[in-house]
Amino acid sequence: MPVEVRNAQTGQGSVEFPGHRTIVFCVAWQPDGQRIAAAGGNGARFSVKVWDAQTKREVFTVPEQPGGMEFQAVAFSPDGGYLVTGNRDGAVQVWDARNGQPVGTLGTHDREVRGVVFTRAGTRVASVSGDGKVKVWAWSPTRLGQAQKPEFECQARSPGVYLNVAFSPDAQCLVTGGEGNTVKIWDVQTGRELETLRGHTGDVCAVAFSPDGRWLATAGEDTTVRIWDATSWKPRHTLRGHTGLVSSLAFIPKSQRLVSGSRDHTVKVWDVTRWEEVPDR
Repeated sequence: MPVEVRNAQTGQGSVEFPGHRTIVFCVAWQPDGQRIAAAGGNGARFSVKVWDAQTKREVFTVPEQPGGMEFQAVAFSPDGGYLVTGNRDGAVQVWDARNGQPVGTLGTHDREVRGVVFTRAGTRVASVSGDGKVKVWAWSPTRLGQAQKPEFECQARSPGVYLNVAFSPDAQCLVTGGEGNTVKIWDVQTGRELETLRGHTGDVCAVAFSPDGRWLATAGEDTTVRIWDATSWKPRHTLRGHTGLVSSLAFIPKSQRLVSGSRDHTVKVWDVTRWEEVPDR
């Protein structure tokens, strides 16, 4: 099951990055686009592999950890200097993005870590565990050699290996897929719950903010992609077209498009400019 990359504008030009033959849990781009990382495995062996995005050459591999514990999440820090991984044993670990050398452990969860995500400015990082617990950590390169206590914790619904957590572009809010098919909005400064968004009829498996912070997209088990006004948290549109669980969402940087991936084996691209029209009734 190799990592596959396509042209975001046309959907053409598929390029494969070999190495993970059995499963890929998570893929992340270095912010400058020079490298791509993936957490996955070959049979019973798991690792994080990093490739040069232009040459497809493998730059380094972060090997499987003692005890055979697999990596399930990976993210580059916004400055591109570090990799942060989530492990099945609950560890949130930090690696040098130049060579894969270990830097330290940011913290731990009681269950497997299924996702890690940074604020745009790189001041905080959130990790989400299989028990639904989300921890928000202060990110400081000068303190990476020592374990930290999280700034706050909150509870999310964690229905599977999906990244249903996102920071707003201004880093003021954290969004999570919540209990009871809801989406929850949290204040990053205080950890206080601000809003609960209702409308989905199944687990929320993916959330994403538009780069300008105008829109919040959510999707999941009910096969729909729902668009919310991120200034008022009011529902705006429901995008239909998938026939299976929608597992991933991503806005294309510097583009008016949203991409959704589904278990129906399709990837769909949506035009953001149409959302200013009259919302769904």
